Amino acid sequence: MKFTLKQLTIFAALAIGAAACSDNDPDNTITVDAAMTEIAYDEDGVWADCLNPEAAYIDCQGVRFSHFAETSPYGTYWYGFCPSRNSDNADYSDGNWLDHQWTAMPGGSTSGKGTPYIIAYWNTIDNPAEGDASLRISLADGGEFNPVHVYFTNTTYGYYAMANGTAWSKKFADGDWCKVVVRGIYADGSLTEPLEFYLADFRDGASKIVDGWTLCNLSSLAAEGPLTAICMTMESSDTGMWGMNNPAYFAIDRLKIEKL
Repeated sequence: MKFTLKQLTIFAALAIGAAACSDNDPDNTITVDAAMTEIAYDEDGVWADCLNPEAAYIDCQGVRFSHFAETSPYGTYWYGFCPSRNSDNADYSDGNWLDHQWTAMPGGSTSGKGTPYIIAYWNTIDNPAEGDASLRISLADGGEFNPVHVYFTNTTYGYYAMANGTAWSKKFADGDWCKVVVRGIYADGSLTEPLEFYLADFRDGASKIVDGWTLCNLSSLAAEGPLTAICMTMESSDTGMWGMNNPAYFAIDRLKIEKL
């Protein structure tokens, strides 16, 4: 039987595709997309269990994001990670920001407005060096991995607080800055050297507060070996005796890791 050149080209493409999908060459990377996880959202597009004390974490595609909620005499508070698809990026500086703390400045993930992403709210008194990390990411099965990248941006609360100032924090000006500090955690609990991403930077004549999704390469965290977790904290020039003054929020999307 004779085959045309077009038929041979199709057969070759099919063979290459089959080889690429074979058990001998598995795809061991995960790019977390909150849209690929079944998540219940409330009427504002916020994870329905964000204030549920029984919700200790949320798993997305086998990746576990820490979450804490607790009820007190003053109400229920939370910190950690919280999925959201809220798209309201208005400035509520004259209102109650706590009612609008779950929105990323782009109003959606890297896929577009209204698509889900993940809000991060750092507990400013935690200490990852002592095993206390409010923002902790690991594999749900506890396995080791190499981080590849993640996208960062500001939440509306964080952005407008730095742009306008609040009753508790200053309006950012020359010399000010705010950053996310990312560290890897090894199997023995020790930490890697930090990797930094600036959410706002007014140093050396700059005047920038991040309002769009920005890629951050995380591969250097695994330079000395694989990790069992990633933790994130924050630092700011607007810091007083009680710690960081500007709101301790940011948002992440499309975390990519390589399972080992």
